[in-house]
Amino acid sequence: MDLSELIAGLGAYASDPSTQKEVARALRATAETKPIAQLLINAGAGKKTGESQQKLTELEDKIAALEDEKQELAQQIEAAQGKPNEQQAAWDREKAKLQAAKDKAEQERDAERVNRKGDAVNLARSRFLSALKGRVDPFGLDALERRFGDRFRPRDDLSGVDVLDEDGDPIEAPKGQSAEEVLAESAFETVPASNRVRQMNVGGGSNGGGSNGLVTPDQIMLEKAASRDYQRF
Repeated sequence: MDLSELIAGLGAYASDPSTQKEVARALRATAETKPIAQLLINAGAGKKTGESQQKLTELEDKIAALEDEKQELAQQIEAAQGKPNEQQAAWDREKAKLQAAKDKAEQERDAERVNRKGDAVNLARSRFLSALKGRVDPFGLDALERRFGDRFRPRDDLSGVDVLDEDGDPIEAPKGQSAEEVLAESAFETVPASNRVRQMNVGGGSNGGGSNGLVTPDQIMLEKAASRDYQRF
């Protein structure tokens, strides 16, 4: 070991906080070794300063690397914002297709519901008119259909049709009778005599009834033409 290595070793020893004071006191104890004590302390301080500088340099290099990485990430973020991600664009296209299919299915469902409601209303009206056939002539039936046509309200759950009374409330039919029949009885009361089909005794009287006991259409038309109360109500 040469002198420089010896001094460096002693300097490292002297620069250690746990032994520095001990070395300094020992070397400063005599006049002969006092200059050596200062020399060793300076050498140790120089070594410690070099280590600190090296550590500082390493930290500065790491900071610079992090700054470079930060700038690179910022550039990537900016590029991503300016140009949509291809995968995201594919998801958006698929979502648009599914939404369009959903909207179409909802429109078809709504159209089917409307059609089913319309069919239910038409069926209820048909039952209403059937309860009046044979009692009201065709002119009267046509007038009743127009007058009472809005008394049939389809239910939202497609469970059927509510037949409404004059107050707009659903008719609760008694046992053995339908709501359409109840409405037909009420409607029949509004039919003028001239539009009612009259029953005739079989064998006829002065008017000469037909074999089925009903006034014939020709007879009805002749009577109406001669009647003052003939009208389409």
